[in-house]
Amino acid sequence: MNASGPSSVGLASVGLDRLLKPRSIAIVGVSREGAVAGKMGGSAVLDSLLRGGYRGSLHLVHPDAPQIDGRQSWPSVSALPETPDLVVASLPATRIPDLAAECGARGVGAMVIISAGFSELGTEQGRNLEDQLRRAANGAGVRLCGPNGLGFVNVSDGGHFENVAAGVARSALPLGSRGLRQTGRPKTLAIANQELLLLQRV
Repeated sequence: MNASGPSSVGLASVGLDRLLKPRSIAIVGVSREGAVAGKMGGSAVLDSLLRGGYRGSLHLVHPDAPQIDGRQSWPSVSALPETPDLVVASLPATRIPDLAAECGARGVGAMVIISAGFSELGTEQGRNLEDQLRRAANGAGVRLCGPNGLGFVNVSDGGHFENVAAGVARSALPLGSRGLRQTGRPKTLAIANQELLLLQRV
């Protein structure tokens, strides 16, 4: 998990609860087919959250589909009926910096960015996109998990499962995933690890 630190005054005032324990989540980049297990992207995140029994408000964002899986969808983050704590983004990398700015303007606290195509490519374009993303998020006080990640898994409050890891089912955490998982009683133990193989054994 790659979580940007408080490198600006705006970020310093934003806690981690809106990232790790969001009361409301918006998914940007869900396909028209809705929740799909075993795939990457917004549809996999939706499937993970539904399977995990997420109990907060869940909003879908799609520019053209008014409904997805029988749920109302909204054309943009700005059009949502409430400001989500967390936005999960699975869009082309070139659209992510503008989305981060939109989230900041709306008052969103954090983003999980599944999208690849940033500095991990080792190209000037990828580095420039990541710089744009960092500036947009830091300037608006939006915490980042990503880009090019699978999100996190957080177990708390007596075993309540909050799963924002793309393509990760409750009983099967795949190798190579990146995440954070909390086990035991709330605030008892937290483990941050790049490979979820260790977390499967805890």
